[in-house]
Amino acid sequence: MGISTVVADDEQPALARLARLLEHYQDIDIVGRASNGKETLRVVKEKAPKLLFLDIRMPEPDGLEVAADLAEWEEGPIVVFLTAYEEHALEAFELAALDYLVKPVRRERLTKCVERVRLAIRDRNPSTAYPESASEKFSTQIALSHANPRVDERHLVSLEDISYFTSRDERTYACVKDAEYPVNTTLQALQESLPNHLFLRTHRAYIVNLGEVSGITPWAHRSFNLTLKNGHQVPLSRGYAQAFKQRVNWF
Repeated sequence: MGISTVVADDEQPALARLARLLEHYQDIDIVGRASNGKETLRVVKEKAPKLLFLDIRMPEPDGLEVAADLAEWEEGPIVVFLTAYEEHALEAFELAALDYLVKPVRRERLTKCVERVRLAIRDRNPSTAYPESASEKFSTQIALSHANPRVDERHLVSLEDISYFTSRDERTYACVKDAEYPVNTTLQALQESLPNHLFLRTHRAYIVNLGEVSGITPWAHRSFNLTLKNGHQVPLSRGYAQAFKQRVNWF
């Protein structure tokens, strides 16, 4: 089954161009289009898509208002914002958008976005079976670089001792106790290789050791902050919240 998708943009040439680009991805299935805020809400309600490409500057209401409305829905779509203006980026992510594309959308950038969408959908619908022997399929250790980049040495750390992995400034880090150490890989590669009975993606920039979570605090727009045993806090965005709730038996 494909990823049901709605595209919303009041600029018809931009909407048509994005639709043509999306045809290159076999699992993207466009089930509806809209040209203003009211129509977007109606189409999303009728089609119940998994994914919504949403232009920010639309009339009646604008895209940010539409996203805020959808954030209150029990099962809203994953939102990817579209705009020709980058100044809305921070506000877009505060509304728990998965991604943010600047028009005109480039094929290479869209491909990265679609990959993020696939991962987010996979995390929203994880396998319900986590056998006790699952850890046997994975390495139980990981090699971490020295915190000082001038020191060319690595040391092995047990995965269970890692509180979280995070990505910033195009680098990936592992948190062990109160210190962060560079990891020579990407979050996406880690997500595909880490034991899924132990780690879970909670945000586009975080993978968390579930055994290290000690508390959950509500945040804006149905997102949360997770408090870890070492006192650190990491975000749990709306797009990953359902998978987290299933994993920790949050009813």
